[in-house]
Amino acid sequence: MLNLRNTMGVALLVVSLIGCKSHNKTFNVVNNTQINDDTNLLNQEFKTIVGEKVYFSFDSAKLSEEAKATLVLQADWLNSHEKVSATIEGHCDERGTQDYNVGLGLKRAESVRNALVEYGVKASRLSVISYGKSKPEDIGHTKKAHKVNRRTVTVIIKSDINK
Repeated sequence: MLNLRNTMGVALLVVSLIGCKSHNKTFNVVNNTQINDDTNLLNQEFKTIVGEKVYFSFDSAKLSEEAKATLVLQADWLNSHEKVSATIEGHCDERGTQDYNVGLGLKRAESVRNALVEYGVKASRLSVISYGKSKPEDIGHTKKAHKVNRRTVTVIIKSDINK
C-alpha cells in the first residue's frame, strides 16, 4: 500500500510539473500571437491609411514628387508610432539580370530609407532588403506589370507596444 501511495504521489507530481511547463508554453504562444496580431493590425493601418508602396521610373531609384508625398505620410505615421520598426523592401520589374535588379532594388530601398530619415524617422528603426525581380506584384509581361513591379514596400516588422 505504501508503495502504491508513493507511486501515485510521484505520478501526481510529474503531471503537475508537466501542467505548469505546458501552461508556460501556452502563455508564451499567446504572447507571441498577441504581438503578431498587434503587428498585423499596425501593418493594416499603415497600408490602408498611409500607403505602403512607392513607385519608380524605369532603371531609377530617384523619388518622384508623388513618392515624396507618400513618404511624408509614412514618416508622420512612423513618428507617431515610435515603438514600431519597419523593413523597406526594394523590388524591380522583370527586365535586366537578377544581380542588376537586386542592386537597383537596394538603391530604391535606401532612397526611401534616406527620405524617411530626412523626415525625422530614426535610422535605427528602418532596415532595407532587396528582392530584385524575384517577388513581382504582377507576373505579366506588360508595361502595366512593369510599372507596378518597380516599387518599394514599407512593412511594419516589430512592435514593442506591450513593453
